[in-house]
Amino acid sequence: MINNRKLQIALRSRSGQANRKKNKGVASLAMILLLGGIIIQIALVGATLGYLLTSTNLSIRLSAEALAAAQGGIDEGIMRVMRKDYPANPPTDLYSYALPATGNAGATITLCKNFTGATSSGTCGATPAPGKYEILSIGQSLTKSRKLVAVFEADPGTLLIKIQSITEVKL
Repeated sequence: MINNRKLQIALRSRSGQANRKKNKGVASLAMILLLGGIIIQIALVGATLGYLLTSTNLSIRLSAEALAAAQGGIDEGIMRVMRKDYPANPPTDLYSYALPATGNAGATITLCKNFTGATSSGTCGATPAPGKYEILSIGQSLTKSRKLVAVFEADPGTLLIKIQSITEVKL
């Protein structure tokens, strides 16, 4: 009976060693998968943050380019008024033209004479204002647009300009 018991103990210890050898890599496999998943998540978060920062900077740059193009349109419109470089009596005192795009940015300019209060669609307003000019300039740079409206009086004879306002209007 004692020999039988020693045999049972000996068999149990051998089978325990065999099971331990079979299961030895199971814990390291789980650890490798866990660490791999964490590393992939960190990489995805880094890529997402990089994309967001890049697109935000691009958006800010494009918006600034559109604003500069709109300001250039205002300046161009004032120069055209001073040089009388527009039709003498445009129909409905409205004259529209586009500045050619330089780089990514361009502008569309609408010059209104003797009327103010231009509408958001880009037509002259209905408020009579003899001797006043209004310029609507929409600057565009790829996906961004900015709109400026300038109201001023001009005397082409003396080249005197009295700017009343230059405001940015929401599109």
